[in-house]
This record gives sequence, structure tokens and C-alpha cells, in this order.
Amino acid sequence: MQILYDNKALSAAVSQSTENSYYPVTNLQDPRLSRKFRTLDAAGEYVKFSTRITASRFAILGHNISEGSTIILQGNDTDIWTAPSFEETLTWKSGIILHSFTEVTYNYWRLYMDGGSNSYFDIGLLYLGTYLQLPNMKADQEIADETTAEVTISSGGQAYGDEGYDYRAPTINFPGVTNAQRDGIRAMEHGEERKAGDIGGMGEQNRHGDTDLRDT
Repeated sequence: MQILYDNKALSAAVSQSTENSYYPVTNLQDPRLSRKFRTLDAAGEYVKFSTRITASRFAILGHNISEGSTIILQGNDTDIWTAPSFEETLTWKSGIILHSFTEVTYNYWRLYMDGGSNSYFDIGLLYLGTYLQLPNMKADQEIADETTAEVTISSGGQAYGDEGYDYRAPTINFPGVTNAQRDGIRAMEHGEERKAGDIGGMGEQNRHGDTDLRDT
């Protein structure tokens, strides 16, 4: 099980080839997927991060990229893209596009998009960073359905409801973790996991599982 929580894209210097002024590129650093970034075209469009980042995972969330589009992740130590040091083509998916690669560090990163049936590209969030490796979950996991909707009875006995939203509330148990994994969980709990825009984070669940995380 891998948890992607340390999203360096949220604080990186970001720019773009084109943008719709109503959907600026800075929306990519808003954790709400409804706050989209939108290009003006679908030919040779890019999003660029001009910050030194170490990464091994990249993800595109809340997108409208069509099947058949060219989707390329690039990394380089200079802002020249004729022959970048790192370049990998991503596999299209209709939901989250997730790409794994060997950990590397570059001063500049770029997402390049072209073609397909799009007239423009929409993106809700980009993840660029590393991950926390944990053991596989136990087989008896429960993912409960919860809701924030409420039904209230008035003083006259009339029932009325406040519509909320439905969400999943998993409780995850691990059969055992190493000391390094324990330290990784602690680092996530006490720092970076509180940032918005994480994907695959543990949220309000049992992070400790069956393993005692106290100092020994």
C-alpha cells in the first residue's frame, strides 16, 4: 500500500502555456477539484513547475483529457525543453491518471498535453512528489458509507431534513510495520498530511493498525 501525501505541486512556482482567465493555473493549488485550470487550446499545451522537486509519483485528477491525447511528464535542470533529461509518456485513464517512476530530482517539471478530441484541457489537481510505503492491508477491511445529512423533528412533530453529502469512512489495519514505516507514519501525522490536496491519504482512520507506534 502506497500513500501519496506530500504534494510538492501545491507550493511550487507554477506557469502555463495558455489559460482561460476564469480558470487560472493557480487553481491547481486549490485542493477543491471543482476549481479547475483550463487551457485555451488543446495543441501543445503545458503546465510547468519551476521549483526543484524530488518525485517518483505523478497524478492528474479531475481532468477532461480524452483518450488518444498525448500526455507526457518531463523533468529537466534547465528551462529548455528540446531534449529534457526526463521524459515519460503517461497512460490515459478516464479517472485518475497515476504514473510511477524511479525517484529523480529536477529544477523544472512539465506536463505536456496535445491532441485527442479536446478543444481545451481541464485539470482539477496535479500531484508531484514521493510516497509512503506501507504493508498490504489485512483482508477484513471495512469501508463504511457515512453521510452528513440530518433529519430533525420540530417542536410540532414535523420531520425535516438537511441534505449533506455521502462519503466513505475506511478503517485500515496493518498486520505489522517496520521501524522505518512507523517513522514515516509519524512524519505524515505530525506534518505534511495536514496539507490539503493529498491523494490516497489516510484521513480519519486508524493509522496505527495493530502495531504499537510508541517509542520502545
